[in-house]
Amino acid sequence: MNDLAPYGTVPVAVGRTHTTFEIGHHIDTTSQGGGMAIESQQLNEHLLQTDQGYRQLVEQHQELDARVHELSDQHYLSEPEQTEKAILKKRKLQLKDRMQDILRRHGYPQIA
Repeated sequence: MNDLAPYGTVPVAVGRTHTTFEIGHHIDTTSQGGGMAIESQQLNEHLLQTDQGYRQLVEQHQELDARVHELSDQHYLSEPEQTEKAILKKRKLQLKDRMQDILRRHGYPQIA
């Protein structure tokens, strides 16, 4: 398996069937094969260089992800922090859906 990460991020967990990247994408190397993961990386790198909207979505997703991790690392969350965490997770999913829409418009199938 190729351990190169999309968007210039580094893998945070490498498993037998998938790699988890900082932005939360899983690439299933068992069902898709290594070539498709490389194509995904190339498309992501291309979009980051050429599509300002896509790049902004990725950056926003990473910022929200960092905040969710900050909240998750706390032993206790107040009620407002719990609400914030839930809202951030929903927003992250919305951003991921928008990124997937852009990938589909460029002819790439959905990444789980």
